[in-house]
Amino acid sequence: MKITLKILVAFFLFVYATSEAQEIITASGDYFSNSNGSLSSTLGEPIGETFAGTENIITQGFQQSKLSIISITELPKADYTVNAFPNPAKEYVRIKCDSQRNENLSYELYDNMGKLLQKKQFDGSETVISFSNLKPSDYFIRILSGQSEIKTFKIVKH
Repeated sequence: MKITLKILVAFFLFVYATSEAQEIITASGDYFSNSNGSLSSTLGEPIGETFAGTENIITQGFQQSKLSIISITELPKADYTVNAFPNPAKEYVRIKCDSQRNENLSYELYDNMGKLLQKKQFDGSETVISFSNLKPSDYFIRILSGQSEIKTFKIVKH
């Protein structure tokens, strides 16, 4: 009898836990789209936070489904400015490092599972990484000065 009761309670707990999905009950909402982008909104979300950058404003909440991170980390090094472009990429990614010193710069290219695909030294202050033989996915490029990490980029390959 005790085992049957325990199994029954465990079953109902399992069913209850798996039936709870992310959902929201709102007072109102709307959707707008044009050639520049789209806007989806809800009125009545209990929690939200807004982050503003130089070009974009992002408000987190239930309507935020297409966030794209371009730079993962940037460690404080006053003498380095590193850029990776174009992103999203098709054939190549160009890495440019503006610095007072360009010695001992290298990069590591990782797939989205964390597997190291390529590791090379920079050719001067700029280098080009070929993406033509890679399948469409997300990749990570880690920029190093010696053994110190300068910056990590997330690159989307189309």
